[in-house]
Amino acid sequence: MATTTYKPTPASEARAQEVAERCGLIWVPRTDSVTRLIRGQGAEGAYVVGPGRVELRDLERRRIAVHAGTYPLVAKFGREHPLVRAVAPLDEPPPARVIDATLGLAKDAIHLAGILGCEVVGLERVRLLVCLAEDGLARLAGEGAAWSAGAARVSVEEADAR
Repeated sequence: MATTTYKPTPASEARAQEVAERCGLIWVPRTDSVTRLIRGQGAEGAYVVGPGRVELRDLERRRIAVHAGTYPLVAKFGREHPLVRAVAPLDEPPPARVIDATLGLAKDAIHLAGILGCEVVGLERVRLLVCLAEDGLARLAGEGAAWSAGAARVSVEEADAR
């Protein structure tokens, strides 16, 4: 199911409805707690859209979202970080474009795009995660933080890397 936070903006409501249609979920207007809505609909979880956040929630109140996470720590190591060094060895110029064939929550993509300054094309086969990545990256790109430029350079494509 897809819903919104309490007191949604028109944009949040429209995005939740769009995700519901795109992912084959039911759209449930926010009238109660997310846990009660999930139980009432017999759903496994909810895609929750709000003006400042988008996340997946389940009955145990666990939340999954795209966030900057360990970006400050990884950025501190810069090109010396093992992931970054694997993609761009120190004795070579960074690539202009990287394909992240298992985008998931976009953590590695944000790190690579932010530290190397490259474009990252993220491939994700799970449509719900595609939507979550799109929403989360857009939010991070607009935060004006250290990771924002990197998040803005990550694009998301629904595709199976196999």
